[in-house]
Amino acid sequence: MDSTTNNGTAVQATFCVCAGEEVVRAVANCTAQVPGFFFAGAFNDYITAEKRPHFPATMKAASGCVAFIDFDKAPDLALKTAERLRQIFLKRIHMVAVGTNLDANTLLRAIRIGCTEYLSKPVSATETVACLERFHENLALAQPTKNSTGRILAFFGAKGGVGATTLAVHLAEHLVQTHGRKTLIIDHKHQLGHVALYLGLKDTQYHFDELLQNVDRLDSELLSGYVVRHSSGLDVLASPDVASQTHEATQDEIDRVMDFLRREYDFILVDSSITYQNLKMS
Repeated sequence: MDSTTNNGTAVQATFCVCAGEEVVRAVANCTAQVPGFFFAGAFNDYITAEKRPHFPATMKAASGCVAFIDFDKAPDLALKTAERLRQIFLKRIHMVAVGTNLDANTLLRAIRIGCTEYLSKPVSATETVACLERFHENLALAQPTKNSTGRILAFFGAKGGVGATTLAVHLAEHLVQTHGRKTLIIDHKHQLGHVALYLGLKDTQYHFDELLQNVDRLDSELLSGYVVRHSSGLDVLASPDVASQTHEATQDEIDRVMDFLRREYDFILVDSSITYQNLKMS
């Protein structure tokens, strides 16, 4: 499923976590009443770092998600679920705490983690629909235009020495200096890439694998500590300058990192290698 319908309306997913049949049925019925939403299903277990379910492609493609998290079974695990979902979906998640009677301390912790709504049981259809409509309005206001979504340009040389790195570096500097575009260049070589050398950068402690390994806590502040700013204004993620074991990244990790970078930059240029078989960027 694409992130928009045929008429251009953003498609957003709703789902339940550890909720009983009555809550699941109520959420599914209310979802059907609000245009632009579809019900993605229910997860029977809480979502933690140790237990992460398979998210269907429709959820990944959705422009936003609304999670209804039941706090009655295990409040501590529900809080961990909210924190985990916020890490996974970044700014595309809206979380609703559902419970019979949440104590003030648990409710305050849920709000701090990112739950912006609370529905008491039995779930009211009117309140649930209103909740979805508010989320739809907020997402529409925050939704970036297509022109403000960063573009990814990948450069692959058929063999060493054909000039792919030179082209990537010159284009990156051109985008920054001539067009004033916020640009990141990633040296995605296993090790000993030449991007930092071409730009005269020496302090390149971190590289792209660092982002992949820390995707669960990736935010703007963390990213700023990883990139090196060139005098031209270009941000750089260099390759390791020593031979080291590479991180075997999953496609999901790459997707999540690149989705985040597209929200941070106008252009992301990737100087990569044809030896990376799992590099697939949209």
